[in-house]
Parts: sequence; structure tokens; C-alpha cells
Amino acid sequence: MVSIGLTWLLASTLLFGILVFVIQAEKKRGKRFLLAGFRGWLDKNIAAIGRKIVSIWEHFTKYIVQLGWYYGLHSFLRAILTTLIAFYESVEHVFEANRRRTKQLRAEKKMVVSENPSHLTEMAQHKVDTALTPAQQRKRKATQLEGD
Repeated sequence: MVSIGLTWLLASTLLFGILVFVIQAEKKRGKRFLLAGFRGWLDKNIAAIGRKIVSIWEHFTKYIVQLGWYYGLHSFLRAILTTLIAFYESVEHVFEANRRRTKQLRAEKKMVVSENPSHLTEMAQHKVDTALTPAQQRKRKATQLEGD
């Protein structure tokens, strides 16, 4: 069992070393020695697969993730707007209730004043009743200016 594993390890290491040596020699010479046509076809297809993977990844990040971000942001802003609308409606309800109560209090005050005149309303009414006419006001003013 150990000998089979050791054999595979040695064979793999030896094959890897040979490939490294061959590739270095090909780089120095500038052309391929072994299976040039097959390796060219393999390079072309692997590059095409790599471009396809990059294209799919760009599409995913550009459209799927970006669209998810926009929908998330839209949902967040919609929640804020819904909260603001609910707050505005509650404040508006309070204002309407206050307006109704104010009208009711003014109507009650008017009723109370008309039914039960107070001391101040009696004084105001007496002032209107005893007010001088314009002719009397001019005469009084003239006598005051003469010093009588």
C-alpha cells in the first residue's frame, strides 16, 4: 500500500520536473517541442472558457448584484416613506382634533357670553349706551381747549 503511493508520488514528481524543464527550454527557444498543435488548441479553448467565465461573472456582478442593491435601497426608502406618511397622518389627526375642539370651545364661549353677561360685557354695553354723539364730542373738546 505504501509502495503504490510512493510510486505514484515519485512518478508525478518526475513528470512535473520533466514538464518544467521542457517548458523552460521552450520559452528559451520561443517555440513548442511537444504536441504543439494539441497544446495550441487546448490554449485556445481554455482561453475561450476563461473569457466566458469572466463574461458571466461581469454580468452577475454588474446586473444581478447591482439590481439587488437597487431593490434593497428602494425597499429601505419605501419603508422610510411609509413611516413618514404614518407620522404625518397622526400629527394631522391631532391638528384636526385640536381644530374641532377649538371651534367647539369658541361656540360654547359665545353661547355662555350671550346667555350670561359678565361684568365686563355690562361695562362694554354701558360704554356704548353712554357714548357722546360727534356734536357733543366737538363741543366738549372746544370747551376743554378754551379752559373753561
